[in-house]
Formats: sequence, structure tokens, C-alpha cells
Amino acid sequence: MDKITLTHDVPVPPAAAFYLFVGEIGQWWPPLQTPDPARHAGVVIEARPGGTVSFRIGGEDRAWGEVVSVDLRSSIVFDCWRRGEHRHPSRVSIRFNDSEWGTRVTFEHDGWDDDNAGARARYGDWPLILAEFVAHTRRHARGIRVAARDPRGVA
Repeated sequence: MDKITLTHDVPVPPAAAFYLFVGEIGQWWPPLQTPDPARHAGVVIEARPGGTVSFRIGGEDRAWGEVVSVDLRSSIVFDCWRRGEHRHPSRVSIRFNDSEWGTRVTFEHDGWDDDNAGARARYGDWPLILAEFVAHTRRHARGIRVAARDPRGVA
């Protein structure tokens, strides 16, 4: 079964892109892409092998992934059961590489087999979710440029 592959160039260095994806995921993840948008309080990735990927719903964390590997600043891989395939998770891999424009972010979701193939069609929302990440990096980059021009905010 075909993997889902999305590639975006973002205007920040790889270490910043990694941080914005992992460390600030709760700020950019769209609430409508959660199980309970009205009570959505964020998303959290514990960036260590065995760490969880969770939705914060009200005062509760609902795990939907487990980190397999992490290379700070360049990649993170986690098993995923966001669409309910707990017993047969798929795998998400995100790589952050230098590019002319800042960072090339390569997102891959694969690991589909006979046991979880039915869930594959329910992951059509990744482009919408990652568009929010790209917008978040652009807002961050604009802030860096303004601050770099003049620390007092004077043009």
C-alpha cells in the first residue's frame, strides 16, 4: 500500500524547524483535527524513544502514538494510531534537512499492512495539518527577521 509522503520547504534552519514541529505542536495543530475540538487543549510529543504522542483533551492526555526514535534537530519517528488502529499502528517519520530556503521537511506515513489497511483512507487530513505547521514556521521566521533588523523594533 502506498505511503503518504509530503514535502515542504520552511524558512527556518533545521534545528528551529524540528523544535517548532515537536516542541510547539500544541500551538499549531488544528483543533478540528482532534477527537474533541471543543475541549482541545493541545498536542504533546515526548521527544524520546518510548515517549508518547498525545492529544490534550480537557485535563486528560489521550495517547495516539509512541516515539520510536529521535535525532534532535533532524528527525523523529513514531508509531501512530491516531485514527483508532491501536493494535496495528502505522509509522510516521519526519526529517528536517538543510535546503536553499531553510529546511526541507519530509513527512512520510507508512507501515500499512493487511491489519491496518482500512485506516489508511482516514489519514487524508495530513496535508491540512502540515499546512498549519508551515504557516507556524512562517510566522516564526517573520518574527526572527523583524527582531534581527532592530532589537528595539525600530525600522
